[in-house]
Amino acid sequence: MSTVRKVLIALAVLVVCMASAGGIYYLDFHHGPASAAVASQKKKPSTTPTCLQKKGSFCTGVALKAVTREDLASFTRGTRVFPAIVEYYQAFGKPFSKINARRIALLGARPLIQINPHKIDLADIAAGHYDAYLRQYALAVKSFGHQVVLSFGHEMNGTWSTWGLPFTRPAVFVAAWRHIHDVFAAEHVGNVTWSWDISHTAHPPRPWWPGSKYTDWVGIDGYLRPGQTFAGQFWKSINTVRKFSNKPVIIAETAVAPGKDQIKQMNGLFAGARERHLVGLVWFDVNKKAKWKIDNAKQEAAFRQDVWGSPPRHIR
Repeated sequence: MSTVRKVLIALAVLVVCMASAGGIYYLDFHHGPASAAVASQKKKPSTTPTCLQKKGSFCTGVALKAVTREDLASFTRGTRVFPAIVEYYQAFGKPFSKINARRIALLGARPLIQINPHKIDLADIAAGHYDAYLRQYALAVKSFGHQVVLSFGHEMNGTWSTWGLPFTRPAVFVAAWRHIHDVFAAEHVGNVTWSWDISHTAHPPRPWWPGSKYTDWVGIDGYLRPGQTFAGQFWKSINTVRKFSNKPVIIAETAVAPGKDQIKQMNGLFAGARERHLVGLVWFDVNKKAKWKIDNAKQEAAFRQDVWGSPPRHIR
């Protein structure tokens, strides 16, 4: 029996097992892992979800503490939704992880990597002292061959990281960002979407803006605690960004804290992001400083409904 035939039989068994276990919901704008695996018999798995190809479509993503098979499976099994974007965090100086990227690609999603320069002097980056590392990273991303979203020093307009105030001046951050971008350009890396991610609660973001030539998306990070709304948390930041950039906006980190109105707030979060014509939102599925992780049936059902807006197709 040929290898391809064995793989197709195995996939058929997998789909039957998934259906018998309650089914998996596939997003209209996005291919799930079964369809991606079949496609991979002809070509490498795509990391360009349909929602990122069609103007006006809405992408739902998830941010995870670690890109393990267990964490990915736990999220998709609980919500029955395959994310279009999977976000994770790594320290500046660490190599590009092809294992993580391929694991996300096999899910049918696009990696969003937050590269954070902990205790790094950004002036040294701008001066070229880290060029060997940056070239190595750039060539690894290029070799991967599929679209990757990169963000450097997220929430730089805040005061809680060494790459923000009062530790780093905006001009130094901008110079470092542009230099990183230029290193990738010099290596002819064409499969990166550059996402400039700010905090909605901190200093005005304009001084930290690298310029339209150096960015593709604007990301806004913000969370809803009891009593808060999408409009109250995000409208001001969106309107501020629109004054100096026409780049697509995505909520790059968000979640809703537990409370009596949590489900209503989740509904409003998704509805607001769609009404403002954003690229989408990335749910922060990590319990850090608050209980953000989706981990009960009521939350899972609400999340699933918010992603779809109507009952989804179901594998029988």
